[in-house]
Amino acid sequence: MAVLEETGKNLVLRKVAEERMDDLCVMQGNMKKMGYISEVKSLISELTQYNIDPDTLETFIEEQNMPPAFSYKLQDILTMYRGFRSAISGMYITAEEVLEAFCDMAEESKLLQDAEAAGCKTVGGLGMLIYQGAAAAKLYTGLDMPVEEVKEKFFQK
Repeated sequence: MAVLEETGKNLVLRKVAEERMDDLCVMQGNMKKMGYISEVKSLISELTQYNIDPDTLETFIEEQNMPPAFSYKLQDILTMYRGFRSAISGMYITAEEVLEAFCDMAEESKLLQDAEAAGCKTVGGLGMLIYQGAAAAKLYTGLDMPVEEVKEKFFQK
């Protein structure tokens, strides 16, 4: 699968906005404003980066007691997010998904398959990846990453 770059994301979202304009309550009037699609793209990228899929967002919207205006805006975001995921499904992944794709592919690599077939014990790189991420988080934010919590969530698959 190809990686969809930022410009591609904007184009897909522009198409989704045109196709679903009638379903948008709050955002409908803003979609044609310069830079608005880019802001929606950034929000969807962050949701993806933090592993918040459309179903999780929908559950959040349903379970929270929010002012109607905020709820309608979140519904619009959900509409755009679902449309975006549907439009790229099976053809593209986003930059936010590349690392996860590599991890998934590593388990299927010919090198690991051949090693296992030869009777060798293989070890995936997820454990190392978590500690590299923790070191990067510390350098970038100055905060310690909750490694054990991340392990629980990351190895849950």
